[in-house]
Amino acid sequence: MTRMFAGAIALMIGLGTLAGVSEAEARDQTREKRVEQSHTKKSLPKKQQAQKRHWKKGSKYTGKGSVVANYGNHKLKAPAKGYRWMRDGDEFLLVRIGSGLIVEIVGLTGR
Repeated sequence: MTRMFAGAIALMIGLGTLAGVSEAEARDQTREKRVEQSHTKKSLPKKQQAQKRHWKKGSKYTGKGSVVANYGNHKLKAPAKGYRWMRDGDEFLLVRIGSGLIVEIVGLTGR
């Protein structure tokens, strides 16, 4: 009876060790998946990466740029009533407030 009991305990210890190995393997596989996912996010094809918008005079501004309140610091003329300067990337756009019509475009380098 003692041998049977000892054998059962040995078997339980052996199974416990195997379960521990499988848990460790599962953690390693999960970690590898996370690493793969983080690398694929950084190396997206160029078509899927954020593309620079090319605005045209006369088109409607639909971007999410920021309003330029200190236009004098950027050597921009004061906007007429009903217009405002928007900065989108490296461009300043003079936009009509009501319609979003782009009236003028000034690049950071081409002032």
